[in-house]
Amino acid sequence: MIACLDCTFGSRSMHQSPCLECTGAFYRTGLHPNYKPKTERKADMFTKDDLKTGMVVECEKGNLYTVMLNTQHGDVICGKTGFMRLRDFDINLQCIPKDYSVVKIFKAPFPKSMVTHESLELIWQREPQKVKVIIDDIEMMLPADKAEKLKQQLRGL
Repeated sequence: MIACLDCTFGSRSMHQSPCLECTGAFYRTGLHPNYKPKTERKADMFTKDDLKTGMVVECEKGNLYTVMLNTQHGDVICGKTGFMRLRDFDINLQCIPKDYSVVKIFKAPFPKSMVTHESLELIWQREPQKVKVIIDDIEMMLPADKAEKLKQQLRGL
């Protein structure tokens, strides 16, 4: 091991040369002290780690909750009907029961908006899940909520 003196990370630590700033060969092995693995993610994906205090989320039922991180109760979302801990959600903001899964995320342009939920700016919306519906020989793709309503209507016939 030798010190990489060309490294602009400023790490004069002992490691094999070359590193990321030199040619990247050593960096990509994961042995460089400043190595951070890159995770592939879609541009339209929003995860629990992207939430910030003051954002407002809308759940599947339509209830709005304000995101509050690092409270005495942990990371929570609070609304008029109560609060939920973010640890009950998976990384993709899905929850069981599904009625509480996050479908929209808003930015509150003013502090008052975090409480009143007025003048919110939509920054992310979950794509509706498509469900295959087959009626006799007719096949179509519908959003999950519309497919459920159609099934209920057809059962009533």
